[in-house]
Amino acid sequence: METREIPKSEWKEFFDSFSRRHHGKLMNIDSVGGKAGLQRAARNLPLIGLVVQTRPDDETDVEVILGNTLRTYQSHTVFNARHVRVAQWDDNCPVSLEIEAADGYPLLLHVEPRRETLAQSMIAGSAPAAPVQHPHLDSRRLDRAEWLPSFEKIIRRFRGRPVSVQQFSAQVGLESVVSCAPLLALTADQTREGQEPTVRVKLGMDRATVTEFVAAPSKVTVTRSDGIETSLRVESDTGQRLLLEFESPCNS
Repeated sequence: METREIPKSEWKEFFDSFSRRHHGKLMNIDSVGGKAGLQRAARNLPLIGLVVQTRPDDETDVEVILGNTLRTYQSHTVFNARHVRVAQWDDNCPVSLEIEAADGYPLLLHVEPRRETLAQSMIAGSAPAAPVQHPHLDSRRLDRAEWLPSFEKIIRRFRGRPVSVQQFSAQVGLESVVSCAPLLALTADQTREGQEPTVRVKLGMDRATVTEFVAAPSKVTVTRSDGIETSLRVESDTGQRLLLEFESPCNS
């Protein structure tokens, strides 16, 4: 077994290949950071895919999407990724993947053992697995004219469903996190002619328990898996960012 680092110029090609090769395989995710240390972030969930997103400042974020279906999944994002390392068998089949952020803390993705490496008595059912149809992952920056129609579509699909929101600033980094709160509203307001739109995200059970996030973005990017939104990224020129992750299970 050997460990090697993937050059940044090869990340997209590598993650596309990794996603195709391991789609549907069970994965465990461990996160490392701060006082919490090593924590299990996901356990025995099938891989949907990995997505690379490059921001205007040339920083790169990596999104890992796991789940049984497009209606029950988790999305884990490493912001400002600096290093990608893969541990693999001698035949180049990956065992684990490490995605390290700028703060030095990595996200660790562990691949299930391959069937051919296990004793027959350890495999539940000997029938060959049915062919797997790989999902189409797409991350695209929206034109300004697409913002409101896209937000309306997201609200129709996800209103009342749990979403997670992370808010970042250039000065502080991660400022706040709200996990698994029902989505109430997602709007883009423009109060004056020529003024930058204001994006508002409202979460909560009702108006009495609402949490609101506000941003004046220059860029909005949506990630979809087979046409279903997995995340929405709202970014401003000042470095403020909002990340919405849809349908993250609250009791995983």
